Amino acid sequence: MPGPTEPTTAQLNNALEPDVKEMKQLKCGVKMEIHGQEPDIVYADCICANCDTPAAHKFNGSAGHTHDFHPCPYCNANVLNIIQCTESDTVDKEDFKLL
Repeated sequence: MPGPTEPTTAQLNNALEPDVKEMKQLKCGVKMEIHGQEPDIVYADCICANCDTPAAHKFNGSAGHTHDFHPCPYCNANVLNIIQCTESDTVDKEDFKLL
């Protein structure tokens, strides 16, 4: 926010109010049209985590940022063929294999 001083609490609340309303709607579910499919209810949530990259990956449950073998949190694609990851490749990953 421009200006020589930081915004007041009321000004911050006013700026964040539209985003908070949308996030509340998404948490409860919003009916969306998905290309090539029937409209479906989509849910979303926001988690704020203030941490460095290694901690963010651990928090997310994915392999570390320097992990060479399986960086994708949804499939077993390795770093060389991760762009070929498809929905049919998704598997339930075991936490031990991500260590």
